[in-house]
Amino acid sequence: MKPNIATKTLLLILVSLVFFHVSVLLKIIPEDIVWGGSSEARDNTYLLESISLLATFYLIFVLLIKGSFIKQLLPHKVVKVSLWVFLILFLLNTLGNLLAQSATEKFFALITMTIVVLLGIILRSKED
Repeated sequence: MKPNIATKTLLLILVSLVFFHVSVLLKIIPEDIVWGGSSEARDNTYLLESISLLATFYLIFVLLIKGSFIKQLLPHKVVKVSLWVFLILFLLNTLGNLLAQSATEKFFALITMTIVVLLGIILRSKED
């Protein structure tokens, strides 16, 4: 897969993820299917979902820079390190989802692993 296709695909997934997190915040999607479904997590849903939204928006911003969709507003090194950090975070999230009790979270392992693969393709590209 070409890096520009990987970037566009990942941007589409991340925009969908934004809608998912907003739906959880608006209680359209039940909060017991996210964050392991624990009651402690449910007490912190707004905080955890807000952090997730901020991180997702930052990743979208970094990908827009990396894909040359917007002006280079961050140094190349910051973009590269940010992408590596997200790759590691999504890899850990994939492992957590695979170990989760809920079938929904196990399903999300497919999505997070797809994100890991797409980030890997983008990071391996020589298009800088």
